[in-house]
Amino acid sequence: MLDIQFIKLIINVHEHYQSNNYSNSEFLSMINQCFGIKKTTFYNWINNDDIVKAEYIYENNNKQINKAMEIFIVELIEKNPKIGIKNIKNKIKDNFKTVLNNKTICYILGKNNLKHKNIKNFNIYNENKKDKKLNITFNPINNEQEEFILKNKNLEIKKIIEMFIENYNFVIHQKQIVEIMNKNKIGVKSFFKSSDTLNNFIIKTVNDNKTITVKQIKKMVFNDYKIEISMQFIYNLLKKKGYVYKKFKINSNPYSIEEQVA
Repeated sequence: MLDIQFIKLIINVHEHYQSNNYSNSEFLSMINQCFGIKKTTFYNWINNDDIVKAEYIYENNNKQINKAMEIFIVELIEKNPKIGIKNIKNKIKDNFKTVLNNKTICYILGKNNLKHKNIKNFNIYNENKKDKKLNITFNPINNEQEEFILKNKNLEIKKIIEMFIENYNFVIHQKQIVEIMNKNKIGVKSFFKSSDTLNNFIIKTVNDNKTITVKQIKKMVFNDYKIEISMQFIYNLLKKKGYVYKKFKINSNPYSIEEQVA
């Protein structure tokens, strides 16, 4: 079971590979050989906005938690998913002489992507001012740096990142470049398709025309932003934003019902 901190670490290593001009195939081969992480699994991570764009990951501030205790709880639930919370607390008390509350156990489950029927799902991305925050926001881009990126728009994205680091001495993320290119309606090749600009365009398009088809949206995105996205990408975005999208079948028969039965 991979926890969220490990996933973030792998994504950071990917950025390091890019900034040092390694190919994606070299990186994918490395994580597969070293950690058994498949290409599709990694792509799912970097296309998950909750992971990549999270402003904060929250750490529980209970000083009594240690790695051994966390492993103990995870293994306990994995071996017996039906174990009761009271039983978990008693076993922790017996083995570690420590009393944990439900929230702490909930945090450990959320961190390790585990679920329990008696514990509400814990979203480690949700803001909670009582928790310790780990800031992982992207470095902000100023106007001069944005102009530099646009000036080199015809280069491969890896080359832009490399030149950006040489000129400004800090790492820029691919998603930031994609956002800038989308904002200026310039085509760019990247693993990352999603951006605030593109997502807002799709949502506005649907709001302006409730009967528009996904196929039509896909064509508009390509014409306006020079980006080839899948229909599933659009469906997923609409679902995430709370839209119920129904497929429409257009009747191309030019005759009315009365004329057809006359």
